[in-house]
Amino acid sequence: MEKFTLYMSIIKKHINGFMTEAFKPYNITGAEAPFIREIAVRKNCRQAELSKILACDKAHTHRIVTKLIDKQLIQFASPKGQYLELTEKGKAMVESIDKTIKAGGSMITAGLTQEEIDMVLNILKKCAENASKLKMEVNND
Repeated sequence: MEKFTLYMSIIKKHINGFMTEAFKPYNITGAEAPFIREIAVRKNCRQAELSKILACDKAHTHRIVTKLIDKQLIQFASPKGQYLELTEKGKAMVESIDKTIKAGGSMITAGLTQEEIDMVLNILKKCAENASKLKMEVNND
């Protein structure tokens, strides 16, 4: 298990570094890019939905949403402020965000066959599902 957490930590560190550098010209962070992408994909998206999709707490989502509003990349689509949408400036970034995310994925899977990639994705999905239960178990102890 030590090796698993070590490798996951290394992968996360390098992906975050890559994303941070790649998104500098757009004045966004690697943490903000997935929010822009998800808002682009899901029309009339709420903050609570983003928290669930991106597996982060509501406070983190609120901070990121506030930053993206301040940067004029997203806005509230409804007068009641429930639904989020991209601004024109935000929409202009989506293609670059997608390319950058795809490039990062290609870099970390270089040398793997499609079968190996599919197997790794299945394993990571199961690990992500298990990881989501960790917090609940810690809170119940």
